[in-house]
Amino acid sequence: SAWLSESLEKLVEELSDWLDCAGCTGINNLAGLISWSCGALLWAASQPRFRRRRYFAFYGAHQLHFAFFFFGCTHWPALLAWCAPLVVFFAADAALRSHYLGSGTAAAAT
Repeated sequence: SAWLSESLEKLVEELSDWLDCAGCTGINNLAGLISWSCGALLWAASQPRFRRRRYFAFYGAHQLHFAFFFFGCTHWPALLAWCAPLVVFFAADAALRSHYLGSGTAAAAT
């Protein structure tokens, strides 16, 4: 029982360091927990069974990638260096899709 209360106190201390980061290590544990939770939801929504039965929920759940990357970079700022190439490719893909989908030809009625 004593080890449980000490463990819970340590957990609360580790998760609340976001509020008092003057002497912290630069690793934000609460942001890491939020990022991990978003990643776990992304993984769960990506399972073939879920994806086949609830495609729109699968597609909507993948918008969690914004929260996953934001909180991941807040948890560990060096992650931004790992994510930068992904962001560049995502932006290029979005720009190309916008260009090709927006430049459709008008159908001629005969």
